[in-house]
Amino acid sequence: MLIQLDNSLEQELSVKKHKLNENSSEVMALNNLAIAYRNGWHIIIGPLHVLNFIKNIEHIDNSTKSVFDKLIKEYAFQKSYKDVVGEYILVRGLDGNVTRIDEKESEYHYEVPLNYFFQLSKCMKTSLLCEDESDFNFYKKLCEKYLKENKEMLGIELAVKFSNGGGVNSYRVLERGVLEECNPVLAIADSDKKYPESTIGQTLKKLLEIERRHMNTKILNVYSLPVRAKENLIPPSLYLQVGEHTFKDHLEKLQFIEKKNSEKLLYFNIKDGYKVKHFKDEKFMKFFRGTFIETEKLLSCSIEDISLKTDDDEIVVNGLKGLVDRFTDTILDGGIEKKLQKKRSLQNPPPQVLESIMELEDLLKLKEDLFNNLPSYISEILIELCNKILSWGCSKGETYGTLGA
Repeated sequence: MLIQLDNSLEQELSVKKHKLNENSSEVMALNNLAIAYRNGWHIIIGPLHVLNFIKNIEHIDNSTKSVFDKLIKEYAFQKSYKDVVGEYILVRGLDGNVTRIDEKESEYHYEVPLNYFFQLSKCMKTSLLCEDESDFNFYKKLCEKYLKENKEMLGIELAVKFSNGGGVNSYRVLERGVLEECNPVLAIADSDKKYPESTIGQTLKKLLEIERRHMNTKILNVYSLPVRAKENLIPPSLYLQVGEHTFKDHLEKLQFIEKKNSEKLLYFNIKDGYKVKHFKDEKFMKFFRGTFIETEKLLSCSIEDISLKTDDDEIVVNGLKGLVDRFTDTILDGGIEKKLQKKRSLQNPPPQVLESIMELEDLLKLKEDLFNNLPSYISEILIELCNKILSWGCSKGETYGTLGA
């Protein structure tokens, strides 16, 4: 995260300066913040006079002095860091509590006293809590791709560590992490909304309750996806391009919805599909009826016949599993390049291989400018997600090689 040192630190540290020693909580907090910067866990900025004052405090470690000397030299870049983030930490005063300051809708920052960082654990890399490691890889690599495509973010890296939510147990993991580990935590959860006016899922409700209880004692945030689930973040048109699918026909029908009424795809249960019981929900049918009429081949039978069925658990629309993993492997994790290299190495390739090479080259061009090639209905949502992760995980990378003793 971005940690901003406030003007108040110079004044309050000046008052206590003659009482400080190497074991003072303020000195240990400053040393810990320097460790966080050196390890590439967080970015630190502050007014030039505050950075100079801290650098000259007698009892801080030599390595801490080197960090603040580097921060002084990089002072001109501070605005560019601040422009990148939405949420940040403001270190104000020496003692007190964590306070979340709401600035405007969906934008806020945390105010903490310097002595909050007396424990090194509170300075450690942000935990990104997800349902499983597959989700973590998707979110992390998506954000790294966004960083790579945005040249104005040059020099900023992503530093987050995996926290395994385990699905319905995510709220227990979040509470344990908040109480035991103390480092910043960003939890990302599916909304599980079935249509715009639908209630959110139970897992998200429990996560939000933990956030509410601890929002003024810990640095944490629960981010609800603005779509039903992570599968809805990628448009069917893009899923179709990441390789051969046994469910190509199904994806082509979803692509038709993407072209005709893309809003429906934000709430469509792509992963699990639908059963007879779902069609008995009047609000669900009010939202989706027109979509199912236009793409009736998605259904195993007509809408009229569904009402005659007695088995509520009979599958009417098949789900598609593994789509996000395939997208991660192919688009975000070098799968295209590996396939191209293998096919290009063939001697005298047959026509079908040459055609495959051309298709992969086209896909590689799309990948290189991914965020500019997204359909408008999902691009802003994905950019918002990446900016959220970036705010909580921004870093300058490890700086050991650029610091003195």
